[in-house]
Parts: sequence; structure tokens; C-alpha cells
Amino acid sequence: MALFADYEPLRHGTPPPAGLTTRPAVAADGPELAALRAARDGISEAAATTIFDRHFTQAQDGTSLILVASFEGRVVGYGVAERLVRVGLPEGWYLGGVVVEPPRRRRGIGARLTSERLAWIAARARQAYYFVNERNRASIDLHARVGFRELARDIRVAGLSFAGGVGLLFGLDLA
Repeated sequence: MALFADYEPLRHGTPPPAGLTTRPAVAADGPELAALRAARDGISEAAATTIFDRHFTQAQDGTSLILVASFEGRVVGYGVAERLVRVGLPEGWYLGGVVVEPPRRRRGIGARLTSERLAWIAARARQAYYFVNERNRASIDLHARVGFRELARDIRVAGLSFAGGVGLLFGLDLA
């Protein structure tokens, strides 16, 4: 799976499949979430499982949400929201990556996961943020449609690399 969805701004998809549901992830979703993350990031499923174990732990104390999209009993996508306190970034609630399996892309699943995570954040804060590699035009366009605007360019985030591009920080006023 490619790290970023292909950027095809003139290609329009189809509606989400009938029967698509979204809900907070549960521990039993862990293997499917890890498989999606491992395929997207080119990492082992064990490494991806460690990432989701951290999110599940944070979800128990209310500082993270993993929202899954499922269809016909399978997880076909997910999105993360989490509270971050990191040097060089505003403290607050951030949207993490949205991952949708390639055959289900351009069906409104990423947009649905994004709007539902924003509603969840809006119950907790007046501002939402996300950061992205400037090369990820599909993500930038998705977030622009809901009102995110660029706040900073060439950001640094400890432990992350914006391979082949620079990091951008975006914000959205939820008030």
C-alpha cells in the first residue's frame, strides 16, 4: 500500500458502501488495524501492534480515540485523534493519520472518519490540529474541505520524518 493516496483531484469516487459503520475501536480490532498500518507504512505488524497498544492505553484515559470504519464485519479504515504535548507544536487535539484500504478509497470513508473525529474533538476543545507531509496532497485537500488552514511550514516533530518533503501544521477553529 502506498504511503499516500494517489493525488487525483479530478477523479471522483462513489458513495460509501451501504452498511458501512463507524465506531470507536475495541481491542479485538487490533490485528486488522495493525495489518492496515503495517501495509501502509511498510513496517512489521508487530511494530504496528505496539503503536495501537499505545493508542488503546491512551483511549482508556481519554487522551486518544481510534475510530474504525467497518464493512461486512471487516475493518476497512481507521482514523486517530489524540491529545499531544510536543515541543514545537501547539498543545492540543490532533487528527492522526486516516488509513483506508486501497479498494475502498474515494468512497467518502476518509471524509466520514475525519468529520466524526472532529465532532469528538469539538466536545473537548475549541481547536483541532493536524500535521502532514507537504507531498500528501490528498490529505491536504481532504482537510481543506472541512476548513483546516495552514499555520506553519517546515515544522519539526520529534520522532517523525517528512521524507521527501517538509512538515506542514494545520489548524481548525471548532467554536
